[in-house]
Amino acid sequence: MRPLFILLLGIHLLYGIENYRAINEAVMYGNRPCRAIRSYDTNHTRHYLLVDETTLVTRIVAAPLSAREHNITTTYQTLLERYTSPPYKLQDYGLTAIGSGRIYITTDLCPSSKRGFEREFYQKLIDHYPNPVDVTLFICSRWIDRHPEEFAQLKQWQSEKKLNIVWGNHTHSHPFHPSRPLDENFLLSRGVDIEREILELEKKLIGYGVTPSVFFRFPGLVQDEKAVLTLRRLGLIPVGTNAWLAKGEKIHKGSIILLHGNRNEHEGIKKADLLFRQPGYDIGSLLDIARPGEEKATDGSKRVVPGGR
Repeated sequence: MRPLFILLLGIHLLYGIENYRAINEAVMYGNRPCRAIRSYDTNHTRHYLLVDETTLVTRIVAAPLSAREHNITTTYQTLLERYTSPPYKLQDYGLTAIGSGRIYITTDLCPSSKRGFEREFYQKLIDHYPNPVDVTLFICSRWIDRHPEEFAQLKQWQSEKKLNIVWGNHTHSHPFHPSRPLDENFLLSRGVDIEREILELEKKLIGYGVTPSVFFRFPGLVQDEKAVLTLRRLGLIPVGTNAWLAKGEKIHKGSIILLHGNRNEHEGIKKADLLFRQPGYDIGSLLDIARPGEEKATDGSKRVVPGGR
């Protein structure tokens, strides 16, 4: 018999989300400048996905909202433009590190036929570091569909304030074709509707009571100019990595660490054991990029195709 919280999880899906669409409206919420980037209807009520333009924190609110002037430069607008600007590269693009003394743990939950997930890794984070532990999950709809109990466990850790999860977008289906070159693969595959891939994952998260963040990771870390500009239009910031542990890359101050939480790349999880040796690391949230003084950090390391499919 499934745990009670698994059964309760499905209640959120009973409230249909209709007319979900991308928008771009400057608004005020609680005397704070925000950007409404999505709107949708549920239970005959209009709702909005808002981005706090100072902190990048997202929230779901019901209408109505008060408008404000568009011509004010904000932290969010500055960062969105910075990380979606030329030069556009097939790989190694976007936010790959943050200029701070912290490290940033991101785990990808790509589609996987394997049972379970890297439960022991998340539990060790919880046991080793002060709670809640910051972590960003780049998640796909297909992984959620095939792993409802694992998804519910992650939500439970968040509700218990053991993990402070930033829910990143890793697309709806994570298209992948083993025999195709990178420039014809992943989201660059023929016939892929990038906007639909992004919005469908957001709809699923909201349907489960989860608020999507402004962070996006391209499947395969593969993109082109058109894909990046679509991301900018949709108000999302692309996130890469400079510390893909399974590929032998090292952790440095400010590193954005890439691991796979779907059991597709356990070698990286084994290498992450160094996170639990003394002395411990100072773990931060990707939202740190909105803090004053946190500057862009770049690296020139070469990236290869990820192990998570």
